[in-house]
Amino acid sequence: MRRVDAGSRNGRTIEIGATFGPVCGAERYGLRIVAPRRRAYVLPATGPVTAPALRELDAPGPFP
Repeated sequence: MRRVDAGSRNGRTIEIGATFGPVCGAERYGLRIVAPRRRAYVLPATGPVTAPALRELDAPGPFP
């Protein structure tokens, strides 16, 4: 999972972070936070996402 912040007010960011805490433990189910977006299967975007921002997310990133 790779989270993208599009200008949110930190409410959703805190909820996503709490998902990986000791109470929920999302890593037990195989969900991990990764740095490169090419390795992410889930890409939640928090905040007001516009069309140009979606195009930027859909663009291929640099190869490692």
